[in-house]
Amino acid sequence: MTDLADRRVRLVRRTARGDDDVRAVSARLGEVERGWAERVGPRRYRAFREVLVELAFLT
Repeated sequence: MTDLADRRVRLVRRTARGDDDVRAVSARLGEVERGWAERVGPRRYRAFREVLVELAFLT
């Protein structure tokens, strides 16, 4: 557990603008992914995403 009394700790919070940016990037990423799925087909794109997720969480 983080000790907030520890002076080395820095609490970071996203601003409202940051929230807006996250929503905008997420929306755009969704558009890109839908386009890719249309180009290669939903089944192939789903397999691609599964492999990416698997690779991202390998340690």
